[in-house]
Amino acid sequence: MQQEIRPLLAVDIIEQLHRQFALLSGGRGKDGSPIITFPEFSSFNEVSDEDFVNVVTYLSSIPSAQPVCFCPSSFSMDATSIGFIIILDRRKDKWNSAITSLTRIAVCTSSC
Repeated sequence: MQQEIRPLLAVDIIEQLHRQFALLSGGRGKDGSPIITFPEFSSFNEVSDEDFVNVVTYLSSIPSAQPVCFCPSSFSMDATSIGFIIILDRRKDKWNSAITSLTRIAVCTSSC
């Protein structure tokens, strides 16, 4: 018996989304890439790998079918096809924390 594969829905990870360790602001870069923000989050390193991957996967899938520019005929396939911009706020942390966070994001986004 084959298991049905379905997209990840917000309702599936609502508790993780409410923690707000990663956000999709709605902003876009000049090339239309969506912006995913990782705000200051004191327990970022305590977020489980599963929760982290689920939230990043979900957030990077939201922009599918969003206009890349103001032209109604221009729609992106999804964030992974055009990429996305990461904003990482670790101004209250040490440099090592920023490096650890960037490494975690890089590993996840290369496998998501």
